[in-house]
Amino acid sequence: MRIRVRFFGSFRDLAGEEIHMTVADGLVVADVVRLLQERIEGFADDFDDETLVVLNDRVVLRNRGEMEPKQVKEGDVIGIFPAVSGGAAILTGETGMARSPLAGRLDQDLKGLGQVLFPVVDHIEFPHQ
Repeated sequence: MRIRVRFFGSFRDLAGEEIHMTVADGLVVADVVRLLQERIEGFADDFDDETLVVLNDRVVLRNRGEMEPKQVKEGDVIGIFPAVSGGAAILTGETGMARSPLAGRLDQDLKGLGQVLFPVVDHIEFPHQ
């Protein structure tokens, strides 16, 4: 089964913008993360309790929590985001809620996830090289 993994921030520096993976059926997102940690130099070092993991625009791991056991399917897209911090708060919308400028960038990045695929990996393509 083929999936796509998109990387953001420091993870993009390690692996490029995205990779396509061919994996076995029945894997969950945590299995894919373990495969990435084994195959991409430095990935395991950067992946910590603050890392955000998204499956098809839905958060499956955030802020020291347990990763939801979401099974990946053909065409799924996983997004890996490092901790986001900093930036000045600005007021947005009619509610006047404070919002970091980085949050807008994160919103934009999440909309770009689209569809991607995930299962045991026997092939990884790095299109940026």
